[in-house]
Order: sequence, then C-alpha cells, then structure tokens
Amino acid sequence: MAQIAVILIDHGSNRSQANAQLENLAPMVAFRVDAPVYHAHMVAAEPTLDQALAHAVAAGADKVIVAPCFLFAGRHGTETLAAMAAAAAKKHPGVSVVVADVLGADTLLADLLVKRIAGHLNSEDTA
Repeated sequence: MAQIAVILIDHGSNRSQANAQLENLAPMVAFRVDAPVYHAHMVAAEPTLDQALAHAVAAGADKVIVAPCFLFAGRHGTETLAAMAAAAAKKHPGVSVVVADVLGADTLLADLLVKRIAGHLNSEDTA
C-alpha cells in the first residue's frame, strides 16, 4: 500500500503573513485527509516544491499529491505547476507525484464566499 503525502502549494509572497496562512492550513487539511500534509510556495518563499517533496519522500512517502491553492485554472495553476512537479519528481525515482485540480468554481467555495460576505450585507460599512 502506498504511503501518501500531500503538498499544498501557493504562489508564495514576500509577505510572511501571507505565507503563514498556507502553513496554518496544512494541519487543518491533514486532519481531514489522514495523511501528512506539507506546504510549499512556487516563488518568493520557502519551502519550495523541491524542498517539500524531499521532506515527504524522506518521511517515507511514495505517492505525493500536489494540491494547488489557486482559485482558477490560470497559467500557474496548470502549466507552471505541472512543469515544476514533473521536474521535482525526476529527482525521486519510484515516487509518484500527481497534481490535483485547482479549487475552481464549486459550491463549497460559494458557501465560503457567502460566509465572508454575510456580515457586511446589512451593515453600514463604508469604504
């Protein structure tokens, strides 16, 4: 049976507060998928995808699911990430690396947006 790990990946930022949000998301996802979950950034911050994959493999993973934390299927969420994952996988023969779909238009995302909007619907907020 495969030892599965997940790597959440975002674009990355030079703002540590933005990067910390992905790091904080990882244990929430790990609890729900019952697998080790790592985080990585495409650019501007560490850990990189290469680094996160190396950690997962060192911990025994032989199948790694790279889960893009991108809303829609733009260039980074599809082409760039697929190329990065393929290049990283070549460094770990015998390890299966697959890239999951971007978040996309989904009722769960709509529910989250409604939750974020709800507090402002009947308020007197001004910008």
